[in-house]
Amino acid sequence: MKLFLFLIFTTCTLTLLPVLNGGSPMQRRNAISQGRSKEIICLYFLEGKQLNAHKSRLYSGLQIRFLDAPVITLHPESAIRCEGTSVQLRVTATGQNIQYQWQKNGADLPGATQNLLTLINLKFSQSGEYVCKVFNADGTVYSNPATLEVVNPFVITAQPQTLTLQYGQTAQFSVETSENVESYQWYKGVTPMSDGGNISGAQNQTLTVSSVSQVDQGKYFCKIIGPCNQEFSDDAFLSIISATDELNRELNTWFPNPANNKITFDNPTAKILSVSIYDIQGNEIYLKHDPHRNLLDISGLKPGFYTLFTTTDHYLSAQKLLIIR
Repeated sequence: MKLFLFLIFTTCTLTLLPVLNGGSPMQRRNAISQGRSKEIICLYFLEGKQLNAHKSRLYSGLQIRFLDAPVITLHPESAIRCEGTSVQLRVTATGQNIQYQWQKNGADLPGATQNLLTLINLKFSQSGEYVCKVFNADGTVYSNPATLEVVNPFVITAQPQTLTLQYGQTAQFSVETSENVESYQWYKGVTPMSDGGNISGAQNQTLTVSSVSQVDQGKYFCKIIGPCNQEFSDDAFLSIISATDELNRELNTWFPNPANNKITFDNPTAKILSVSIYDIQGNEIYLKHDPHRNLLDISGLKPGFYTLFTTTDHYLSAQKLLIIR
């Protein structure tokens, strides 16, 4: 059985008149003719072609119009914005003579009667749930709710720490922030890291480097992105020593210091295995040293402060170096 539905509007009643499939045109006409003096509004029908074919006979003398209630085709999207910035919420709909009314937390917003709602110089008090009421003479629909969150820029509350570990141990670098962080990205040197091998958490708050070895030595830092700002953590250095090595941060083995163009390693009992030098921004600089004379040419470096890591067969030293000219 298929069913045609007709709405007959009066000032006080709403009547549904079923018309059974298979009935004669005269039966259909007689059923509808009960409301001959009223306006018949066709809300929905199942067999449009058949209905149109008999329209002139079935509805002779009756006024028929089709309801055209709004249909929302695009809903507003939730957003996170910083205090003092702006946001736009948009809704689109189809239908005739459409009107709009934006609401916040269920209450109408005065003057917000367009499909595009623009809020400028945002304040925390404007956080909430926004809905758009879309209506015309034939009906009313409401958009999906969009949540607006007005936030502060985040700040870094804890920085990653420099580590000195033995071969095979696990290194963890962590950064902590106040709030409102969207993403983390850890770097080794200047290269963004990704998970795999002995690396995990490259896009998380805590980076883990398991079973460390010499190739894991270097500078680590984190790039943090929020809706309001982007920040970089302090640099943290990972140094790897063997079980018999020791770290001496006070052992100054390169002279002179302050220096000008060249410095000399002055410890005849130790053999240099590697040398790394970092500028004040934490960028690693590769310099070639003369293993026979234990000489390091620094003439290509700009004046300023540097950190010199020296790994020998007995110890690892971290030395501050000042270049002046």
